[in-house]
Amino acid sequence: LIPDGMAGRSVPQLPCRIRLCDLGGCCDENHSRSAIVSTRHYRSPEVILGLGWMFSTDMWSIGCIVYELATGRLLYDTHENLEHLHMMEKTLGRLPTDWAPRVRDDCRALFNANGTPRPLSEAKSLARVSRARPVREIVGDDLLRDLIVGCLCYDRARRLNARQVSTHPYVLKYFPESLQAANLIGKDILYPGT
Repeated sequence: LIPDGMAGRSVPQLPCRIRLCDLGGCCDENHSRSAIVSTRHYRSPEVILGLGWMFSTDMWSIGCIVYELATGRLLYDTHENLEHLHMMEKTLGRLPTDWAPRVRDDCRALFNANGTPRPLSEAKSLARVSRARPVREIVGDDLLRDLIVGCLCYDRARRLNARQVSTHPYVLKYFPESLQAANLIGKDILYPGT
């Protein structure tokens, strides 16, 4: 999931309708969960660290895309794993320290013994991370911020799923017809609090 079709275009005014297309990188649930998937800027922490991935990884990407649509800027404009992790901490808060012992072998060097990301040393990386701001400070609309932060939850079990996004108060405010979708039968699948 990436907003490639927007390249060089002005940012649409939110709320807006978008259409998902070109799902060429899609794979089913039987695909290797250790593979690197998604474009770097929209990549979830579990993919970066080799912790395995599932459908919740797409929801992380959607959170990054909605942020980009709302602000006109990439949330994670980076091409390096350690820098990416530091940007996540700057924008969303501390990464779970219990991840460090479970990461893919080639990612262990990204962490200190206490489970925190190793310090950055390159001036360019330090500058990029210093420019990052918490999502909660950048996105002013409370409902939109809740939607984005819900998609960017580190805990995959608590991260919003597609049905919860389609029934999120921000979506319902502007697109109440989303409740009429055939697959939204049953109160248990609605966004918590609706």
